[in-house]
Amino acid sequence: MKFVSYTHFTELPPRYDSFFERQKQISLYLTRYWFENLLNTSFATTDQCRIFVVEDDENCQALLMLVAREPASQNGSVYAQWNLKEGSLASLTNFQSSYYAPLTADLSEADLVAASRCLAHGIAVEFKSCYFIDLNLMDPQSRIYESLAVAFETEGFRTHRYFYKGNWFENLNALTFADYLSSRDKSSQKALKNFQRKLRKFTKEDRMSVKIMTGENDLPQILDAYRVIYDLSWKESDFYPKFAEGLLVACAYQKSLRFCLVNVDGKPAALEFAVVCGSRAIMIRTAYVGDFQKLSVGSIAILTMIEHLINVDHVRSIDFGVDDDAYKEIWVQNRRERWGLTFIRPEGLKGRIVMLKLGFRKLDHWMRNIVKSFVRRKPSN
Repeated sequence: MKFVSYTHFTELPPRYDSFFERQKQISLYLTRYWFENLLNTSFATTDQCRIFVVEDDENCQALLMLVAREPASQNGSVYAQWNLKEGSLASLTNFQSSYYAPLTADLSEADLVAASRCLAHGIAVEFKSCYFIDLNLMDPQSRIYESLAVAFETEGFRTHRYFYKGNWFENLNALTFADYLSSRDKSSQKALKNFQRKLRKFTKEDRMSVKIMTGENDLPQILDAYRVIYDLSWKESDFYPKFAEGLLVACAYQKSLRFCLVNVDGKPAALEFAVVCGSRAIMIRTAYVGDFQKLSVGSIAILTMIEHLINVDHVRSIDFGVDDDAYKEIWVQNRRERWGLTFIRPEGLKGRIVMLKLGFRKLDHWMRNIVKSFVRRKPSN
């Protein structure tokens, strides 16, 4: 195995194409078009892309790929306030991500361990200025999580594992949307039936129409509706305003886009933006115009999208993203944890400073837990 590195996706050789095709079946967040849209729409002039690859010796095919940004203080990271600079790396994620992992070929356990060691050694030797790596939103139960931890520890890096965010999802055993509805708890069933009733009522009154769009031919209408609804919604402006529209376009050309548009009285009222990768669907964004909130247009958009994903796309899982928003429990019932994996090289001034900051962060976290525990035990008067 050998280690190579690049600074942009345009530098990657065509022989990696089949490697990226495999990622499309695994997760949106590992696809080339996801990463390229992030680069094109959310990188500051001082940001640098880093792509580290482990290839096999015989055919120079990619076995393992770590896609990162430099510096590591990206928006939303737990280290965002640390003012990390050159030599610090972070996983190429953003506020919309609910998963991250190094990209891999179909590797045996032994080959994954060997590729992880090659990656860690390559970064340690060829990227000598690297003193900090933060890979957030990983699956702590995955093979690659522990494989990387061991590999970087072997190279002298200090490893820090931490909980990052919760991710709500549903693995569907339902063959039809009716099966999905019947599998909900009584409270959720009541809410969903109410949304169905409103949709039938407003459709019969010719006030509401719902449409699912999927291809590039629909893009002009999709983009126009997205801009109108988002501008009139309750949502704050995006930190990177071009990101969502760039993703809409990229997904349309990849034929993975699912866009639900709800019109009320002939006006755009709500949208649901989802992406299908293999047998998995990710609910990217819901938005609705505030004037139509009482009509439950946002929930109707979600309801219609899930019905399409199950009955038409036959997906086997639906991902509702990160954060523990209460509304998600109506639609999905399972929660898993996404963890971070931080590597710090203790040699040098920058590494020592980061180790000190991390020590204070752990101490602060420990003290807060002690205070919370004391408050819970304190009897009320």
